[in-house]
Amino acid sequence: MKKLLVLLVFVALLVACGGGTESPTTGASGATGSDETGPAGPEIDPDTGLVINPDLQYAQSGEEFIVDGTAISLNLTPVTSPEYLILPEGGTLRYRILGQALADTFYEDGSAVPISAFQNGIHVRATVKFDADVLPGGRYVSTNITILQDN
Repeated sequence: MKKLLVLLVFVALLVACGGGTESPTTGASGATGSDETGPAGPEIDPDTGLVINPDLQYAQSGEEFIVDGTAISLNLTPVTSPEYLILPEGGTLRYRILGQALADTFYEDGSAVPISAFQNGIHVRATVKFDADVLPGGRYVSTNITILQDN
């Protein structure tokens, strides 16, 4: 909580020192916003145009989006539909994702991920969608979880 407060104060200082001179940005919904009028819109992936690590309302809207963060819990049983609990960097919202089979999960360079690499702390990126019909209460589902090798 302290880190978030310090980050918010830092951002406010940056805005006060001239951060409001750029033109407004457009988010995925087409809404515009600038640093002067409130928080910036959600981060958008430049390759796909999808929102990255959205807030809960957007995440449960049924739209596809990208989750990028650290796996803080893994349930690898069954290996054909593992479950990941992902915490984005600097975020508080956690995403519980049902993924594709472990044998179909690769590193970003396309190489196979050894079973021993699936452990808490791995960096995961996935395109997901909330599915209210999966398990009681719904879950995020993905068929393209990728393990990133942080340098």
